[in-house]
Amino acid sequence: MLASVDAAVAQIGPPAVRLQAGAVIPLPAGASPSALAVGQFNQDFRPDIAVCQRGLNSVGVYLQGAGGSFPSTPAGTYATGTAPSGLVAVPLGPMSSRLPIDLVAVSAPSNAYTLLTNNNDGTGTFTPVVNSNNANFFGPQQDLVTAQLLARDLDGDGYIDFAYTHDPQVFVVAAGPRWQRLVSATRVATTTNFHQTNYRPSSLALDDFNRDGLMDVVTTNPTGNEFTAVVAGSIGAGLGPDWRTSATPQRLPSAGQRPVFVATGDVTGDLLPDIAIAHEGSSEITFFLNSRTAGFGTPAAYPLSAAPRQVLLQDLNDDQRPEMLVITADNQLQVFQHTGGLGLARYGAPTVYPTGTDPVALHLADVDGDLKADVVVGCAGDNTVRVFLNRSGVLSARAPQLAGVDVYPNPAREQVTVRRTVALQSTIFATLFDALGRQVRQAEIAAPEAVISVADLPRGVYVMRLNTSTGVMTQRVVVE
Repeated sequence: MLASVDAAVAQIGPPAVRLQAGAVIPLPAGASPSALAVGQFNQDFRPDIAVCQRGLNSVGVYLQGAGGSFPSTPAGTYATGTAPSGLVAVPLGPMSSRLPIDLVAVSAPSNAYTLLTNNNDGTGTFTPVVNSNNANFFGPQQDLVTAQLLARDLDGDGYIDFAYTHDPQVFVVAAGPRWQRLVSATRVATTTNFHQTNYRPSSLALDDFNRDGLMDVVTTNPTGNEFTAVVAGSIGAGLGPDWRTSATPQRLPSAGQRPVFVATGDVTGDLLPDIAIAHEGSSEITFFLNSRTAGFGTPAAYPLSAAPRQVLLQDLNDDQRPEMLVITADNQLQVFQHTGGLGLARYGAPTVYPTGTDPVALHLADVDGDLKADVVVGCAGDNTVRVFLNRSGVLSARAPQLAGVDVYPNPAREQVTVRRTVALQSTIFATLFDALGRQVRQAEIAAPEAVISVADLPRGVYVMRLNTSTGVMTQRVVVE
């Protein structure tokens, strides 16, 4: 599928991946950061950083200043439940009319969620939502350990939904991944959809493994050295994925010891997500490739210098192949560049960047506004957040500007059309990024004309990048 692009890359090699150490944010003593979120919280077009401060039962918001600097004093600190472990920047309201500038945190021991509504007045401050009905919690149990939190529009209603690990200490029979709807700007639905794993999951990831439009889920079992991939069925028209009654689960050995984190990404170029699992006990990452039949093939393992804490897959150099990023217990950020090869040759030796003490949180977002994903690391040992700026080579530096392509309408409301002239025969690989550099759409265009839906995207400025074997084109797209 990526044959023409692969051939061009094989001749000259992929652009080098390079990170540059940036700002270091000192947190209050005892903060022990556990999760991170990035957003333009004070509307000055400079992305800011929110930190889940597990040791202080709070969320701190740090606003970016001129030159990429961050102050040591937060613009605001907001109380959460006990030992918060998950944090996301999302719109608390219709995604079509509100940018992702609000915050939601989850506390594991109390399983309470905290909704923080952006005051939207240029100060980067928030107002906590107060629910008087004592229903502000995820799931039925309130004795969780380290709940992870992810946010997606799972049911297509234009509101964000929340997926999380339900890992109770006692009532393990109720453990597993769950999701709940945001039903208003101030309330999350009490009803949940879930998959019962019968083990306490250490992590979860969301992706569409079989490309049927429904979001599937994968979780890891640290005590059983296994993972579960749930290919969801449908609850009903417009009601989202069913992880409970109509799902197809696969429970497989993880090929390592004590899996603690899972990530997904298309590492083979077939537009199907593959699975990467970080093993704390055997200090390695194992990959399971999507077999196109809702299954996963023989694993390939990559050894690490120390126990991994988190792993993420993200294209850093614009060659349409995701790099593998890992934070490890020996205070390192290890970046494995995708070589374009097959099997174990897919990733070479890592480039290592020193972090602070005990890195535990890894986040990818465009921090400096250059439309490339940067790396943010939270370190619990020295209470710091460290920014690594993406200075990787880009394809446009080695390929000519793509001609013979039109992108319209612009501004767009429902959809964007990509049309090419008869003279341009190469397949086009289209990627749409939001203002934080996050990939929100990806499509392979082989026909003379193709339509990419943007109806469910928040209003704002996006960037469309079109790649072929003969050139590259980047264009700003306004969704209104």
